[in-house]
Amino acid sequence: MLAWVGSTFAVLAVDTDLVAGPLADIAGGVDVSALGSGAVAALVCLTAVAVVPARVDPQRPPRRVPALVPA
Repeated sequence: MLAWVGSTFAVLAVDTDLVAGPLADIAGGVDVSALGSGAVAALVCLTAVAVVPARVDPQRPPRRVPALVPA
């Protein structure tokens, strides 16, 4: 599901002769949908790896979280 975040940004930021998305004016008329979607997708991917590494990379062991109450 996270892969759609970059594509969603691209659709919202597209600026062509046929259609202009609601975020089309964020760069003053320059179409930033391709570069922006790549940047957003990379940011989401890096965040996912940092937050939940075992689900993104199954070969990587999960981080140990110290228990609040000693066993």
